[in-house]
Amino acid sequence: MKEVFERQAVILRLTHTDGKTGDDLTPTKVTWSLNDSRSGQAIRENIEITSIVSNVVDIEILSADNSIITDTNVEEEKVASIRSEFSGNSFATKEYTYKVKNMGFWTPS
Repeated sequence: MKEVFERQAVILRLTHTDGKTGDDLTPTKVTWSLNDSRSGQAIRENIEITSIVSNVVDIEILSADNSIITDTNVEEEKVASIRSEFSGNSFATKEYTYKVKNMGFWTPS
């Protein structure tokens, strides 16, 4: 599982391909949300990306999105839920989970 420091921006790169043929697929829309897994708190909800020109889509999780919610947590787990829609009423879903380390507990080595 990927780990980042609190207040560090993250880019999630999605590459869409047909699972059977391997051909590139360009989605018509990508919708994503970000939640804290421990508290269930929604950080970002139903963010739509519609200006898509290829099968590669970058989702930018801002530094503010990776704030620590509870100061006494050494780390927190964030979950990005992603839905990609394609022509013909088909879609794909994916969840990406990563840890955010609380800088208050980090000591440089």
